[in-house]
Amino acid sequence: MPLKDFGAEIIAQYGIQRHHDWGKIARQHLIGQPKCLICGLNVLYNLIQEGSCNVHHKYPLQHCIAVNRPDLELDRRNMFTVCARHFDHHHLLIGHLEDWESYNPHLETTIALVRNLTQVQIRNTIMFCEAVKNRPKPLKEWSEAEKNIFKNHLEEVMPRRS
Repeated sequence: MPLKDFGAEIIAQYGIQRHHDWGKIARQHLIGQPKCLICGLNVLYNLIQEGSCNVHHKYPLQHCIAVNRPDLELDRRNMFTVCARHFDHHHLLIGHLEDWESYNPHLETTIALVRNLTQVQIRNTIMFCEAVKNRPKPLKEWSEAEKNIFKNHLEEVMPRRS
């Protein structure tokens, strides 16, 4: 059963399409990391309910392409399994801090702090409220200076692989 690609609509707004190997790489990732990192929902649930787990890119493709890092679309260091069930939707809630145009720059820390909390509990944490308030703005609002800061950050945390 195909996984719903929530990012495809966003990247299309920037004239970007997924790499032709994306589906294969996403499936391989889900085999290696088959559960939502927040609630533990198993990707096998997809057999019953389409799209219940997704591969989330910590750094969204449109941001990566804007700073000449399209390699990060298929880089597993940039991939995290999260659920996309309507009542939890950790992909949107944690991965994008409730805005598909944004992302969570502190994803790993957030996951560690909210693991196994309900959506209501997560939304009531000071950490989550601050993260939403300070989430990165949409790429279309970034200045060249902000793109350069982001590019330098990516080179530091996810250096190019040879």
